[in-house]
Amino acid sequence: EDEYRKTMAQVPIRLGWAATVHKVQGATIKGVVIDLKKFNQPGQGYVSFTRPTNSDELFLTELRDEAFFCDERIEESVIKMRKMLYQYAPIEEKALFRLGFHNVEGLEAHYDDIKNHNWYKTCNIICINETWLKSTNCQYDLEGFTLLVQNRSNSYNNPSLCERDRGGVGIFIRNDTNFEVVNLPCCDVESLTIKSQILNKICFITTV
Repeated sequence: EDEYRKTMAQVPIRLGWAATVHKVQGATIKGVVIDLKKFNQPGQGYVSFTRPTNSDELFLTELRDEAFFCDERIEESVIKMRKMLYQYAPIEEKALFRLGFHNVEGLEAHYDDIKNHNWYKTCNIICINETWLKSTNCQYDLEGFTLLVQNRSNSYNNPSLCERDRGGVGIFIRNDTNFEVVNLPCCDVESLTIKSQILNKICFITTV
């Protein structure tokens, strides 16, 4: 009976696919096998080697040094290119006014992210949209800033629009910045407008 006994082994197989190098430019691929046997164009090696996110996901077959080469015309052009000289004009810090803009997609959810990031401290005014707030009694002031809000629920004459989720705009204004709110004669628009003197000029700033 032993001579007729059979054994069976089950091997898991993962579905794979193949593509030419030029068709995967810009793609990120996890676990890639690269066949260098027919590399015959400059740049193929670079494109193929940069598809996986790390070397552990890269497997080579038919490794040939001559598969990697650069177009001589590109090398010649790079040598002939003039080097770029960076010259920066001195700017006095007191002559700057920084205006920021941020699509917060939910001020309540991302308030801590904004508060803990130092970029906002360099701004005089920060316009935000998609605040998704329901109440004008907002408790999300940044230290040293005043927050104005215009929620979706207060922006439309049509009740069905007011009841829709999300929307809303706001402006964070640094406490040392003089401003006044401008009530524009418009309706059915989620917007805020303020007037402020910026670098000795009267400016109107609107966030929509």
